[in-house]
Amino acid sequence: MSKCPPGLTLPELHTDVFDVVVWVMVSSLVQRTVPPGAIVTGLGTPDSMKKYVANGVAPAFELWNPADLGYLAGYAAVNYASGKINGTQGQTFTAGKLGKFTIGADKSVLLGPPFVFTKSNINNFNF
Repeated sequence: MSKCPPGLTLPELHTDVFDVVVWVMVSSLVQRTVPPGAIVTGLGTPDSMKKYVANGVAPAFELWNPADLGYLAGYAAVNYASGKINGTQGQTFTAGKLGKFTIGADKSVLLGPPFVFTKSNINNFNF
């Protein structure tokens, strides 16, 4: 990974780069010059990403829905506390509207694919 010289931004240094993926909140990159037509995405909450989704700089991004994570954790805890599951790999339980889940290695339970936030749904979330 190269560093940008002082006073230059990544898009100015690498004019052949059209899309940038960052592992920090998008705002730090977007506050600098982003070439027209570039698509930027990164890790942020819906509240921090709303203006970038609205203006098309970040047309979509993904996170696990915290409501679903809590819902799943609650069902897993109730099933564990009631003795229906004990954390053994391969055991299954149902988590209400989310459906059936299987306990994986190291007593893990995975929610599944992340939720995709877009212009059509981002305003339904406030966090």
